[in-house]
Amino acid sequence: MRQILVVDAHSFVDVITNSSTELFVCDTHKTRQQIGDILKELLSQYNGKTGNRYAFRDTFRDPVLVSKKNIDEIGDDCYWGFDDKHSPRKRYLLGKIVIYGTDDNSIPYDLFDEIEQTFNANRFHLG
Repeated sequence: MRQILVVDAHSFVDVITNSSTELFVCDTHKTRQQIGDILKELLSQYNGKTGNRYAFRDTFRDPVLVSKKNIDEIGDDCYWGFDDKHSPRKRYLLGKIVIYGTDDNSIPYDLFDEIEQTFNANRFHLG
């Protein structure tokens, strides 16, 4: 007898791909360098606990201080309102330090809460 697996998709996009990344907008007085150093330590601790070997350069882009000069480079690959440089979401980023991954799903999900708590960050899903 042939068995059929039926999956209740949340949306059509769920059927196509599960690839995405996250943008963390930091509300902290820490510098880009401090944030980068802390991210490296969080990743190292995560690797130690899980036995993984994530390299920082393959997991995170360097933290970015968003300015009018570089705002068009932030979140260009998303479907969520950051792709329009005049959107309120894009303007919200000005003057803030953002963290995001080097590629789709490059940041381990288990670090999301740690990043949000450590840097008082708001997380945005980039489709």
